[in-house]
Amino acid sequence: MNGIIELPISKSLANRILVIDALVGKASLPIFVKACADTQIMAQALSVPATRINVGASGTALRFLTAYMSFHSGRRKITGVERIYERPIAPLVDALKSLGAKIRYLGQEGFAPMEIIGQSLAGGKVQIDASYSSQFVSALMLIAPRLSNGLTIEVIGEPTSKSYIDMTAALMQRNGIAVTVQGRTVSVAEGKYTPVQIVEYDWTAASYWYSILAIQKQGKILLKNLNVDSLQGDRIVSTLFEPFGVATTQTPDGVRIEACSSTITSFAYNFQDCPDLVPTFTVLCCALKIPFCMTGIIQLQYKESARVEVLMSELQKCGYQLHQPTPDMLVWQGKYTPVHHLPQIDPHNDHRIAMAFAPLHLNRSVVVNMPSVVDKSYPDFWELFED
Repeated sequence: MNGIIELPISKSLANRILVIDALVGKASLPIFVKACADTQIMAQALSVPATRINVGASGTALRFLTAYMSFHSGRRKITGVERIYERPIAPLVDALKSLGAKIRYLGQEGFAPMEIIGQSLAGGKVQIDASYSSQFVSALMLIAPRLSNGLTIEVIGEPTSKSYIDMTAALMQRNGIAVTVQGRTVSVAEGKYTPVQIVEYDWTAASYWYSILAIQKQGKILLKNLNVDSLQGDRIVSTLFEPFGVATTQTPDGVRIEACSSTITSFAYNFQDCPDLVPTFTVLCCALKIPFCMTGIIQLQYKESARVEVLMSELQKCGYQLHQPTPDMLVWQGKYTPVHHLPQIDPHNDHRIAMAFAPLHLNRSVVVNMPSVVDKSYPDFWELFED
């Protein structure tokens, strides 16, 4: 494959920027006019007053809006699709309640839907379990400058996706807030945001194009406007793909990736800080017949789908026998049984699953059902993939 690829704006950064801009009364939606569904949900909820907020399938919107609406005056109900009601929210709610928030569960305890009555919240100190999601911490961090005396957050449990906490801290610092992250303690000073325009393109989305070159073993792609010097933890793909035979070069127009010699015979990596890359590398390794052992994956059960279970079941349809020796480990030892039918991949409403399986079609014929699920983060993906 050769060509120029347009990537989506990083929804991780975009959603954080939307909250910051809302806190200072700035409308930032025009910057994200071509944004993905998740970002559009956030922008709509933050810019249009409503008593009922439907976050759809967006876990980011659920967590960030829960924190934001807790001190934003008014009574609101937060709802979503059924999968959202299976994603834990209790650690964040408990932390907010300790600061004075009024939140009531409307269904199962510890899960959305919820009713929130916004009011002034106290600052000070709070503890939160981040073993489910780092977004619990980021949600508190983003509103912390508006609390009297700021906020000191003590993270208990093993934090997942710590790179996203670091991303939030760096973004807040660029927007004028004093933030320090020392071990498991995050300190945010009271202050006023001074918003600056920051637009980054998405490194997680870039991983699928890296995968395509690794499987084809030829080609050159310019990932337009992408920058190796990024706040995103998933920029690690530029390093991880080197042994798979994809070289990365920064250019004035973006990141150029090019197929080169592969040196890898087996793969082992801890994805705790970059869990969204697990589907990409799982499917890639199977396609290239590279045995692997992936760890740091336990939090994937709380994503848009139970991702490890889905990867195992859908790759089994293709003949690959994966194993999960522990909840935090996924292994493939190279066992493959040929199948004589056209595998129908069910992404289980998960955009990352759908896009991770797309490059496999270059190695063998598969059909990815529910293609529109990619709208959540990369609406143009299939059009670019088919080109």
